[in-house]
Amino acid sequence: MQSVNLAGFLSRATAYESWRAPIDHHLRRATILAGPTILAGLLLILVLPSIVPVFTSDFFLVLGDQFGQILWALYQCSPFLATLNLASLVMYLVLLVATRGLSAGRAQYHWVAFFEVVIGAANGFVMALELAIIVVNIVLWIVIICLCVAAALAMLYGLASS
Repeated sequence: MQSVNLAGFLSRATAYESWRAPIDHHLRRATILAGPTILAGLLLILVLPSIVPVFTSDFFLVLGDQFGQILWALYQCSPFLATLNLASLVMYLVLLVATRGLSAGRAQYHWVAFFEVVIGAANGFVMALELAIIVVNIVLWIVIICLCVAAALAMLYGLASS
């Protein structure tokens, strides 16, 4: 058995922070999805001034005014949010290059990937909430139109049968 002294051990030791560890496949998948979500969130912030009046229009039967107020608050914070999303997008691209396509990286890159996922999830939540409100209102309008058409057809049938 070979004996190892402390000086020899320390000369071959590597600090944990400098290891290139493989990125967990769940974190890798979530980070890959976070990039496009961050880009979509940045585009949403850029078009936010034009869609705030839409959410306060009469088209929205459910939650239009409340969500318009939330979008107005987001619009007031839009310079900060745009800066945050732009910095996140740049860090995403740096992360892709530094980890060679999210294959392996030092511990710092794992944390950066985690924060990219958090920012992407926040953007995804806001976009999903907007989309859900739009879909609910479209479904309500379709139901209202179908009921009106059915009532009109019933009245025409009643007039035709008498």
